Amino acid sequence: MKKLTLFALSGLLALAAACTRPEAPAAEPAQVQPAEPARAEPARLEPAPAAPVAETATFQVPGLDAELVSKLTQALADKPGVVSARADQPAATFAVTFTPAQTNPGALLAALQTVKADCSLKGVAPAAADAAAPAKHDCGGCPHRNACAKAH
Repeated sequence: MKKLTLFALSGLLALAAACTRPEAPAAEPAQVQPAEPARAEPARLEPAPAAPVAETATFQVPGLDAELVSKLTQALADKPGVVSARADQPAATFAVTFTPAQTNPGALLAALQTVKADCSLKGVAPAAADAAAPAKHDCGGCPHRNACAKAH
């Protein structure tokens, strides 16, 4: 019985020792830390595409007078891409500023030739800065000048 008592006592002592000893902290389940919100980088603005560069086509128009200027201007009135038109009667030229993305010198010449068959393309050059703006049209004596949707 001594052995049994000793065995029981040793068990109790082991149990008592375990209670007085600090236990290692139990492994806690890993806590998921909320991820930091991604810092939004400032939006990178792409440069706006450059506005289409306007060009000016100059046409030779024999016999250019005020009445013919009015008819040529009317022939271009409904053409997309036409920005402005200006006549130089002494030089017998008719300059048309246009947006190349919307029309071309060939299409403009065809429209002008419906009015004056012997018109010809003299040349094309980049438009002057003031001519590229939605400019005033040189509508001459156009009877529709006051009702026209184009800026005058």
